[in-house]
Amino acid sequence: NASKIKYFCIDSSYVKNVLGRNCIGRNPTDRGRKATKLSAIVTDKGIPVSLVFFPGNTADVNTVLSSIDYVRELLSGFNHRRLPLYADKGYDSRAVRSTVNKAGFLERVAKRKVRTHRILTSKRTVVENFFGWLDKARRLILRYDADVESYSSFTHLAVCSIIAKKL
Repeated sequence: NASKIKYFCIDSSYVKNVLGRNCIGRNPTDRGRKATKLSAIVTDKGIPVSLVFFPGNTADVNTVLSSIDYVRELLSGFNHRRLPLYADKGYDSRAVRSTVNKAGFLERVAKRKVRTHRILTSKRTVVENFFGWLDKARRLILRYDADVESYSSFTHLAVCSIIAKKL
């Protein structure tokens, strides 16, 4: 039920690429090896509402608009209040803040060069835990699929399993 959601969290994670041919880019955190980036938005209960795939060299700042579009469609039928969207320092920019505000959310983005507040960190643990639960599906740790669509399908199956366990 969308009326019981208190806040959303956004983050991204890299998936190492082995045989993929599309949606791949050089991962800056893994010595330039090819990877795919998964951007996820989860609710306060850890239920994912948006999963979007990007090439590995896409900055977090550039993934926000595509990720938020799915959440906006989800909440369009509800008369909802402005919910906060928590993000880490990788999303700190004026463009992200304005995009999030225009989309109808309260932006709660950690600022660079400022010590992260304890409350912000505790709220963001749900998205970090989501990626931990997703890594329990061993098939998703490395991307062997040539097309991102088939990898996306297996990711959605794993998400369905996570949601079933939570309910």
